[in-house]
Amino acid sequence: MRGVVADITSLPSIGTLLTALANHFSGKKLSILVFNAAFNTRPRIGSASEADISHSLTGNLHWPIVLMENLVRQDLFTPHSRVVVISSDRVRDPSPGSGLFNATRAAMESLVRSWAIELPHSFPGTTVNAVSVGLTDTPGLRSFPPEAVRALKDQRLPKVKVAEGGRMGQAEDVADVVGFLVSEQSRWVSGSVMAANGGAEWVGGSS
Repeated sequence: MRGVVADITSLPSIGTLLTALANHFSGKKLSILVFNAAFNTRPRIGSASEADISHSLTGNLHWPIVLMENLVRQDLFTPHSRVVVISSDRVRDPSPGSGLFNATRAAMESLVRSWAIELPHSFPGTTVNAVSVGLTDTPGLRSFPPEAVRALKDQRLPKVKVAEGGRMGQAEDVADVVGFLVSEQSRWVSGSVMAANGGAEWVGGSS
């Protein structure tokens, strides 16, 4: 297994990534692409810095678009590929300070629907979907101030339906949903946003 480090807040890192793909996987094409990385900051309105805004828009929206443009232009997908975007329940259930992140996730969900229409013309059988993730125990969440994490738990855990009293999601709860969406079994699912949140928030309706 090979890994490539790429800074999503820097567009030139896309060139580095594409070069690494060409060098390490010469002649091979992508069959699975998961947009999992994101820049997450929580400034409340009136307190966002220029870096907060720039990094959020570049890392969460501009970078994925430019990467996808390059992958398509260079014909780097196979037919029947799977593309998955990791989104967030906060698109539908915002909390104070989440506005920048929410806006970029909502934009990516819109792109999912557009890509689901367009990509199969060039790469037949390709599907594109998003996963709306609820409050999940990750290193990123644990890097937030403790009081912010407590506030999120107080707001979101009571909404979880599948575990009495609520609980935080674990990485494997999300990974299993992504695993389905990148499998052959998901061949008839495209342009959708699938919730992985224990029923805490329903896509397209109130929970």
